[in-house]
Amino acid sequence: MILLKKIEAVGFISLRIGFLYQVFFPLLQGVFTFGICLL
Repeated sequence: MILLKKIEAVGFISLRIGFLYQVFFPLLQGVFTFGICLL
């Protein structure tokens, strides 16, 4: 139950961070993969 309250407390922030993560992580992954290909 404590975990549930924590999730509710940071729910809005988590959604925003999750959105940024979904947007930027594929970008970073693509750059990282491209860098490995160059090496």
